[in-house]
This record gives sequence, structure tokens and C-alpha cells, in this order.
Amino acid sequence: MGYRRETFNHLNRWLDEVRQNSNPHMAIILVGNKCDLERREVSAEEGAQFARQNGLIFLETSAKTAKNVEEVLK
Repeated sequence: MGYRRETFNHLNRWLDEVRQNSNPHMAIILVGNKCDLERREVSAEEGAQFARQNGLIFLETSAKTAKNVEEVLK
């Protein structure tokens, strides 16, 4: 996942807020951005594991290569 460690570390709090204030049957997608970067602060495996543990859909995207950009917007 290309996003920063600091952002990743806040996911639990944000996920709690979303779940408290939204439809309980809503699908939640965790999107790892900038997956084209070689140096990452958060690995794809770590993002996928967080998603599995929390019942989320996980996708990695890259605006540079257009990987999964359309898929995440569907």
C-alpha cells in the first residue's frame, strides 16, 4: 500500500466511526493508493490482512498506471 504509515495507523478509529454512523449492511472498501511505488511504508499484505480481519474489501490502486482505478469507482 502506498499510503503513509500514519494514515494506516488511524484506520481502526475511522472504521469505528464509519460503522457507528452508517448503514450496518454497507460494503466498506479499503483502498491502498500508489501501489506502483517501490518503497512502501505499508505492504499490500498488511493492508489485505487488516481488510480480512475487519470484513472489508481490499483493492490497491495506482493513478500512475491506472491499476484498479475504475474498479474502485464501480
